[in-house]
Amino acid sequence: MAQIWKLRTPDGNVVTPGDWTGAEPLFSVVEFNEGNLPRTTAFSYGKGAAAVPGSIGPRQANDSDTNLEGEGGRLPENEELIIYNIAIEVFAIGGPGDDPADIWPQSDPPEVSLLNLLRLQRDMVVSLRIAAVDKVYIKAPLGYFPASTGVVGWNSGARTELSAGQEGFMSANNGSPNADDIRILASPLRVKGGETFGLDFVPGPGQINGLNVNRQVGATTAGRLRCRSFLDGYRRRPVA
Repeated sequence: MAQIWKLRTPDGNVVTPGDWTGAEPLFSVVEFNEGNLPRTTAFSYGKGAAAVPGSIGPRQANDSDTNLEGEGGRLPENEELIIYNIAIEVFAIGGPGDDPADIWPQSDPPEVSLLNLLRLQRDMVVSLRIAAVDKVYIKAPLGYFPASTGVVGWNSGARTELSAGQEGFMSANNGSPNADDIRILASPLRVKGGETFGLDFVPGPGQINGLNVNRQVGATTAGRLRCRSFLDGYRRRPVA
């Protein structure tokens, strides 16, 4: 198998990833509800007792939320990352709503309804910052970063405008589940040890217009969309 031994990054530095100790991606979770949304940042917290941005409670992070070490918002001093691709997968959390304006009923969690995912792809803008708040290296709608994970699900009895009264659902992923469909960056991006970085989620209209995820559980409105982001490429990190 071919292996890259030297790589020149856009800042002119030459790195030698052939002797690095890990190739697993960094990942981080954020969650979204209906209504107005502030900027929500993935990788803003590390493993441990930190809270997941946008979660109910807020919810304390666990091992499925992030593998970033430290306090969050920066790469540990003894790590380094060369990012080749960015992927974002989406899950439904809590129960579905029941909006008669939807042509299709909502999917059962954790599947995301087609309409909710289209609303998310339409309105949510994602940007990657490295080293400073104003150093944005890539900025695009969420659909530009397909997950290349998940399952394809459909129901031939799903309700449509031409089959009124038929019950069913239509599920969707952020992109195809084909592993080859991941977004490859035109040039790799480098995060140095100790450098700050973050993946910001900002809805262009101020909210995800028409999002329908809420369900009343007691006094709590429990619906959410959960986005898990991956920064994949070469990663230098200590090993035991």
